[in-house]
Amino acid sequence: MTSPNTTPLPVVNQTYQQQHPYGSHPPQQKKKRNKVIIVLVSLIVLALAATGVALAFLAKSYSDVERVSFHDPDLERPVVSTSGAVNILLLGSDSRDATDPELAGEDMTGFRSDAIMVAQISPDREHITIMSIMRDNWVEIEGHGEAKINAAFSYGGIPLAVNTIENFIGTRIDHGAIVDFQSFKG
Repeated sequence: MTSPNTTPLPVVNQTYQQQHPYGSHPPQQKKKRNKVIIVLVSLIVLALAATGVALAFLAKSYSDVERVSFHDPDLERPVVSTSGAVNILLLGSDSRDATDPELAGEDMTGFRSDAIMVAQISPDREHITIMSIMRDNWVEIEGHGEAKINAAFSYGGIPLAVNTIENFIGTRIDHGAIVDFQSFKG
């Protein structure tokens, strides 16, 4: 109940809106809010642009990888697999010259592979299996007789190394990579 001497209080929002025709916020607050929004949107656009540029440089660095053919048509190879699995040969080289961009695959001779691994990606692309091949396995190297498996790289470069490993494991290699000391320079 109200007493007869008190007057009802005015509704604050109605009174404020009547005094300020620009709405619920005075013009100074709207200008400040607009500036903050513009700055935030600008920062987001700059961040997205920087991310795009970084991704473009990263993609370019991967496309700059030199690709060489490592199959010699004169060498006997296992039959093509119909399973859909992808086999990747990873050779670790003890030479500092293995990634010389001037060398062709068959010219990368004179050094041995100190690490030999075959990675197989399953046909459904859900699993990867990696097998390490001991470099001291004695195998038949086509055209050179019996020797340690890592000598194939020294005798005939990438094509002979791939061929020797394919015949050793009984399946074709689809892709290969050579990793050496130059690969770790930053």
